[in-house]
Amino acid sequence: MKASVIVCTHNRSDVLGQALQSLESQTLSVKEFEVLVIDNGSTDRTAGLVEEQIKKTRITFTYVREDRLGLCVARNRGVREAKGEWIAFLDDDAQADPEWLEALIDATAAMPCSCVGGKIVPNWQTSVPAWFSEPLMRYLIVLDYGDTVRQITRMPFFYGTNMAFHCGVFDRLGLFREDLDRVGTVLMGGGDTEMCLRVHRARLPLVYAPRAVVHHLIPESRLTKEFFRRRFYYSGRARAAHTPDPILTKIALVFGLSLGALSLTPLALAANLFGAQRCAMKIERLILVALGYLHHQILAVSASRR
Repeated sequence: MKASVIVCTHNRSDVLGQALQSLESQTLSVKEFEVLVIDNGSTDRTAGLVEEQIKKTRITFTYVREDRLGLCVARNRGVREAKGEWIAFLDDDAQADPEWLEALIDATAAMPCSCVGGKIVPNWQTSVPAWFSEPLMRYLIVLDYGDTVRQITRMPFFYGTNMAFHCGVFDRLGLFREDLDRVGTVLMGGGDTEMCLRVHRARLPLVYAPRAVVHHLIPESRLTKEFFRRRFYYSGRARAAHTPDPILTKIALVFGLSLGALSLTPLALAANLFGAQRCAMKIERLILVALGYLHHQILAVSASRR
């Protein structure tokens, strides 16, 4: 079997069906891939929806219940259950183009690699607010490295919405870190980036496949200032968690980020006061990423003393 597609889900029965339906339309032969839905402790009608899909599907389809909460916990359960040479991930709120899986596999033949990822385009459910700007796109899990197959050598590499690893990667480097990424509704992230970072540090190539396109749902609830503020903060925590900075670098960052957050706060308040909302969000991003990084380092120090 060439590929296993893992779809991790938690209480998303309202959108999961569209993700699964997009896999029914893949151009890759149904004999060459399987789909595993990892139900991560859902309390909605996810199980019933998947059962209905299994009854009518023409592809190899498996439902797995994993009650221990955590996106990376669910990813790891999927890796353990997978039978394919390539293990691909698709989010439950994304829809894959018909050529998605075939394009991922083709890219690995064109440029041998251990990890491959594709383009993620936004599926807007509402118009963007006036304060929204291009730098905020990454916090909505949108990715575009152009239209050419090429090796990627910089963070964030790929996102779990659209990426695949050769099965041997997990034997060599281990599974996803389960202290990273979402647990329930907590917006911690970085498990996918940290895994890609391990691949990169092991000098294993990561290749971008532009024809492997998925459309990521962007609902109105993700276009609020409150959502982005939480994302900024957890982005800072993830940066501290998945990057093993030397102790001197950590000390420098702690002092630098502390001073930066203090000095930028009045600017953010002033920008909000005078209606410069785009500017205010850019400044708030710097402040909250810094605070997230600092908070995680404080928690790490406290844990080490126990």
